[in-house]
Amino acid sequence: MGMLDHAKEELKYLRGNDIEPNEMQDAIEKNILDIIELFANQGHSGSTAAYCIPVIAALLRQENITPLTGEDKEWTEVSPGVFQNRRLGTIFKQLDRFNGQAYTIEGKVFSDNNGMSWFASSDSFVPITFPYIPKEPERIILDNKLRVEK
Repeated sequence: MGMLDHAKEELKYLRGNDIEPNEMQDAIEKNILDIIELFANQGHSGSTAAYCIPVIAALLRQENITPLTGEDKEWTEVSPGVFQNRRLGTIFKQLDRFNGQAYTIEGKVFSDNNGMSWFASSDSFVPITFPYIPKEPERIILDNKLRVEK
């Protein structure tokens, strides 16, 4: 079975027993199949497909595919003395915070309901060094306003 036929079959399973026409779902499935058909028609071998698929997936998620460098060309000044990384909008630097060292605003996330939901605050800011590869934030459960590392 080819890539496109496989995708069509799998999308049927996604719908399950719901065979009623659904304008939005039909459009989404068509868009997905259009992309798969284009990819299939490019004639990838196993090795080129294995290379392309994770890169395409990362780019579709708007993730970085190489580490951030911290070079000047990566920054834009968003307010006086505050710079935001152009490649990853959660990375900042400013002279009056962390001695001008770059930091992520998503270094830590907190929960005050035992992990049912998470939030960020100014305590979420964590200094970083370059080259930098984004990682999952540290998760901290707050217990009676005391931090309990988890």
